[in-house]
Amino acid sequence: MAIPTMTSIDEDGKPEEKLEYSNPDAESAQDDENEKKHPEEMDDEEILKEARERFEFCREQLSDIHKAAKLDLRMVLGQQWDSYDQAERNKNHRPCLQHNRLDPIVRQVVNDCVANRPSIKIRPAQNGPGTVPTSEVVQGLIRHICASSDVKGAQDCALRYAVMCGVGFIRIRTDYKSAKSWDQDIIVERIEDPLQVYFPVSLCKTPDWSDAPYCFIRTLVSRADFKAKYGEQAESEAATWQGESTNWTDEKSVFLAEYYNVEEEPAILYQLSTGDSVLRPEDEEFTIDEAGQKLGISIVNQRPSVIRKIMWYLMTEKHIMDRAEVPVSFIPVIPVLGQEIYADGRKSYISLVRHGIDPQKSYNYWLSAETERIALSPKSPWLIEENQIEGYERDWKRANVENVGVLKYHNIPGVPLPTRIPPATVEAAIISAIQESAQDIEFTTGVHRAALGAQSNETSGVAINARIRQSDVATAHFSESLARALRCVGKIILDLIPVIYNVPRSIQILGEDMASSVVLVNEMYHDEKTGEDKLFDLRVGEYEVVVDIGPSYETKRLEAVDGLIRIIQAVPNIGQLTSDILVRNLDIPGAAELAERLKKTIPPQLLATDVGSSSGGINENDIRQIVADLQNVQTHNQILMHDNDQLKQQLMAALQAVKSKENAEQLKMDAVVVRSEAEIHKAKLGVQQEAIKQHSALTQHAVDTAIDLHKSGILQPDYQQYPSGFGNSGIPPVMPPTFQYPQQAPATGPAVTQ
Repeated sequence: MAIPTMTSIDEDGKPEEKLEYSNPDAESAQDDENEKKHPEEMDDEEILKEARERFEFCREQLSDIHKAAKLDLRMVLGQQWDSYDQAERNKNHRPCLQHNRLDPIVRQVVNDCVANRPSIKIRPAQNGPGTVPTSEVVQGLIRHICASSDVKGAQDCALRYAVMCGVGFIRIRTDYKSAKSWDQDIIVERIEDPLQVYFPVSLCKTPDWSDAPYCFIRTLVSRADFKAKYGEQAESEAATWQGESTNWTDEKSVFLAEYYNVEEEPAILYQLSTGDSVLRPEDEEFTIDEAGQKLGISIVNQRPSVIRKIMWYLMTEKHIMDRAEVPVSFIPVIPVLGQEIYADGRKSYISLVRHGIDPQKSYNYWLSAETERIALSPKSPWLIEENQIEGYERDWKRANVENVGVLKYHNIPGVPLPTRIPPATVEAAIISAIQESAQDIEFTTGVHRAALGAQSNETSGVAINARIRQSDVATAHFSESLARALRCVGKIILDLIPVIYNVPRSIQILGEDMASSVVLVNEMYHDEKTGEDKLFDLRVGEYEVVVDIGPSYETKRLEAVDGLIRIIQAVPNIGQLTSDILVRNLDIPGAAELAERLKKTIPPQLLATDVGSSSGGINENDIRQIVADLQNVQTHNQILMHDNDQLKQQLMAALQAVKSKENAEQLKMDAVVVRSEAEIHKAKLGVQQEAIKQHSALTQHAVDTAIDLHKSGILQPDYQQYPSGFGNSGIPPVMPPTFQYPQQAPATGPAVTQ
């Protein structure tokens, strides 16, 4: 196959020597894999040789991506002048200014995603063995894992690098809780240097790289630390070994590489008559045993498949220092990527600042040119006749150097007064170039001044919000990439949970409000609070991962407080009924205790969730009373509506009478009286209607419950007349709910236990 060549450009814009690289397609790569031994048949030397070859292939694949990423990072860091140009300017004592306008744009995009941070949501898979209660425990466990391992920091770091240089990474690993514990924890952590992660990008077809066959994470270790941990012999061999490349060692350090390799073994997937599936290696015969045959279980279908195994190696160029199998479905190194572009057989990942580099350089150049032009402009000279300063020459010479308070001169008739000649102005072209460069930075990054909080041409709130939305849309692919990565994180955590939490143990989980609780998993237990037997088995069940992008729980809580305050301001009567909810959402010490105290001041009928829930049922007298109360409520409601109509008529008549008043003072007094009476009647009517509405809902629910119980034969009502009324308060009373079952259940229905 022909090997294409390309001319590389270094960071200073100068051409380098030509580099040759090969870009094998998937078919040729597959042919190479078919010629190799199975991983289990390879010794350490063969594994190391394969790893070195794969690393060189990854390095070639990522050379252009890493070179562009380094330039992006230099620009964001503030190293925005080419080294050659900067040296020439410094040599000639010319200004070399840089006004970094890229870093605020990066922080704006990253922090906007932080304000709407995506979160992992778990739900049982359709037709799977997972249950909703267990999925809630799994959800709480994932919240605890994310909180304890600072997944927010890992997300922010990966997103920040994706915005700055196009690539960032999150990794998942496991470790023991402590030096004296056998329990392991799942840890989500950041990768500080994304340019030390190597993937074969041409072999990664999915957007999240979950189909990657292998990857490397390199760590630079000093020779002294390497010798202290792995021994003098290992350090000596790493120092003297002459391999195929020089990318593993130097004079002062050694590169340790974590090598993840996906090993696939041919297998057969069997479908049983029970609906279950069994996966077995291709060379292993699978049959139904005698017990299964007696139960009528048989194989109804089969197809070729593979068994995937993820192996992890810690290696230098010559030694494998450690190895382990990772029980996950794909490599637990998750990328957060910029915009992906495939051109000329190569992939590129575009950062937010990539196309803003030239406008930023232009901005710095013209800003330096303006400074240089002003600095080189002559100071404003004086236009004066020679005899006017005779004897004062020294003062006038110091006028442009020192702050001279008084300048004396001779007043000569017919000679004008001394005048200062205006200094030279900066050319309009330079000022225009600076403005155009600043606008180009906004257009190439997609983040406008309004999104950064700066004043722009937009004046109305609608126009400003529209400009901000345009900026959000222009950078939405970064938040989508972060959500895609977080979905992969959730899948890997679900793979690890049945392995790490595989024995009965008490675990800590977190609710949506981050309240902590402890539950027992993988073992049946009796819940004293509910009186039920519960089992949360984390070793079985299938669950789906979805990512929720939106405000965090803390943001929603603050929005709820603000909304409740607005409602209470508009309708003050609601304040007494919602005070406990408002206080519970406040971010103050003792909010929960104060909310519980306020809850006790609310009428019990407003807190009841179901009629008859407190005492176990409803008796026949209660049903009769509820029916009568419902009738009285309807009657009283009609009376209130009639009174309301009369009040409206009286109000209209009063207003008409007020209009006919001739005395202005009497007219004002009558209007005040009418308005006061109207407000009083309106307030009373509103309170009564609200009470009637609440009581109607309770009584209607009670009647429906009674009808259902009567149909089932449990209740035997005796329809009798009984007194009714609302009492002195004018508000329907709420009867304490009780329930009485008949002495013997009907023969047609099941027995009912009190």
